[in-house]
Amino acid sequence: MVVDQLRMEDLDHYAPLLGPGGLGGLAARGTPFEARYLTANTETGPGHATLATGAYANEHGIATNLAMTEQGPRYVIVDDRYPVWGRATPDGRSPAALRVPTVGDTLKVRSNGKSRVLAVAAKDRSAILTGGFSADLAAWWDPDQATFTSSTYYAAEMPAWLKTFNAAHTTAQLSGYRWDAVRPVSSYLPLTRPDDARAESARLGLPPTLPKTLDPAKVPPGKLGTAARYAPLLDGWVADLALAGADALELGRDDEVDLLWVSFSGYDMVGHAWGPYSVERADTVVRTSANIARLMGELEKRVGRDRLAVVVTSDHGVAPIPEDTAALRIPAGRVAYGDVSAAIDGALDASAGPRDWVKLVSPPNVWLDPAADALPCDVLERAARAALSVDGVATGVSACRLEHLSGMPWEAFKNAHHPVRGGHILVETRPYWIWRDPAEGTGTDHGSTWSYDQRVPVMVVGG
Repeated sequence: MVVDQLRMEDLDHYAPLLGPGGLGGLAARGTPFEARYLTANTETGPGHATLATGAYANEHGIATNLAMTEQGPRYVIVDDRYPVWGRATPDGRSPAALRVPTVGDTLKVRSNGKSRVLAVAAKDRSAILTGGFSADLAAWWDPDQATFTSSTYYAAEMPAWLKTFNAAHTTAQLSGYRWDAVRPVSSYLPLTRPDDARAESARLGLPPTLPKTLDPAKVPPGKLGTAARYAPLLDGWVADLALAGADALELGRDDEVDLLWVSFSGYDMVGHAWGPYSVERADTVVRTSANIARLMGELEKRVGRDRLAVVVTSDHGVAPIPEDTAALRIPAGRVAYGDVSAAIDGALDASAGPRDWVKLVSPPNVWLDPAADALPCDVLERAARAALSVDGVATGVSACRLEHLSGMPWEAFKNAHHPVRGGHILVETRPYWIWRDPAEGTGTDHGSTWSYDQRVPVMVVGG
């Protein structure tokens, strides 16, 4: 199980809320230990790929969620050859971007295909990059269709069991869904900021305070499925989907090792929108813990505790909301992509002539016009250093220079950079500074080498 955005710190900070089951029960049954991602691209795609393969982006190829290709900027799991079930658009999905096999692929090879592998999530990249090439199915929530789906990479059409599941989990249940705190808000406040604090705002019609209602009259047209990703109902449905899929594929029913990946993505969406110390986040950690407890309990009933091994971890952490940090007189803020692009463009214009040099900023990678491939490394390095003139930028280094740097601070950038797919320049913000989301402008983000993004728990029980 992957709790998207769960930090090691969260287990300690929210320990009073966890109780004897779920995350609290796992901590009691086995000692959680701290893992740290030694990489600069602490994002969902690279993180899930690392969990599934044991490699970093320099090997597994998932350098960022959005990457530059010959066709232009492209979401890393898009594959036009394999349409998504139920969609008329050509942007299909597959794991083709992975450069190395996953643990599920290894199980399939070892068992001659007898092991079964299922991956479910609210995010498509979470399911696909953990399921790998040979999964029996990777299924995810499609916000545009407001239903769970997959692509023709895995099967020509949706299996009957998933059709039955979707028929019982409908948009009618989303419409009007009310998110009330599962416990009194007063029990959260010793661990959180006020419920309506700076840099919190409405998201897709959901107000900045609890309770929140998925009101079709307030949610933008066609966005009910997207808004549902910010509400706890969806992660409960993901747990339900994992159980339905485990039954349909008969996971754990014979002597071959089967693998079930479950990624709870709602914790990440809530953290982005309202911050890691929000009332919403406290309520979500309680609900996530309950979902884990329920899922473990049901799986143990099906296969027996002695035949079930559970690993719970995370793909990355998250930064505090910068306005909260700045209010404590700690330097913090938001860095605009455009400011970094302008600084790099200006340096390259002066060195190599005027051109629209920057083609994509998807931190930590900055992709340049292909003409940059012919530029001397010292020219690219000067352009990378120009990014340091932007307030809030900590690191700017060219990929060609990175090859010759050594020492622990640079290992994270080397691990994040794929030699073919990576950008020409790598840029990172200072501690407590985040990249400004041009669509939102509030909330917070992740994707750095700083400890709040890198430190995650690993809990192992059974086996």
